Amino acid sequence: MLQVEQLLHDCYSAPEMGQILLAEAVHGVAIDGPTVIVNATGMRDCERAIASRYGRRGVACYPANLNLWAHCQSLQLSQWLLQRGFGHAGSQPERVDHAPWQIECYPHAALLELLQLPYRLAYKKGSSDARRSGQQHFAELLMSLTQPAVTGAIQLRLAATITEQYLNTERIASLRGAALKANDDCLDALVCVLIAAYHQQQQSEVFGDDQHGFIVVPMMTSQCPYGTIAHPLNLPNC
Repeated sequence: MLQVEQLLHDCYSAPEMGQILLAEAVHGVAIDGPTVIVNATGMRDCERAIASRYGRRGVACYPANLNLWAHCQSLQLSQWLLQRGFGHAGSQPERVDHAPWQIECYPHAALLELLQLPYRLAYKKGSSDARRSGQQHFAELLMSLTQPAVTGAIQLRLAATITEQYLNTERIASLRGAALKANDDCLDALVCVLIAAYHQQQQSEVFGDDQHGFIVVPMMTSQCPYGTIAHPLNLPNC
């Protein structure tokens, strides 16, 4: 079971966010955005691998490269954490048990696996009405994960303040503009926490590697492949 007690929704710089994480004495960090970029242009192998696996289900990442994303917040946070001992846990899954770690997440791909969806969950684009409707569906699906877990799944337990503020479909129906985008980010954050929990339990697949960039996707069964795949697009706002 995964218990989530608090969800912060303010805007923080990378150092500010890092200081909060250190103050909370966290052991693992799941970042919704690129954490390793070495390619000057184009896309990373992990993004190609995600597109190869999930493209037919509507999921593909925006390409992350140094020309476009060298100063993005996720990369800055990752580097800040690296300097304080939070190593990448893609090619080295064993470090989740022995040392502070960090991983890169991609909620769209994770949701396909966690919820066994046939196609990408639409909640980020389109009109405000479409985005509100998508977020309401998203919230309902997340709430379904709070029910007794099936074999190989992690049951989600959320504090009442979280369900009332971020997953309440009536409240979502009232959101506009920046508030609607902020709720989108909070829903993604809950998915990232789930990804971290599955990775901690070694129920994940890693696309890519620590040196060139990697994305962790949770798997519902403990029989999933774990580690770096042999073959090689939602990049969150940075």
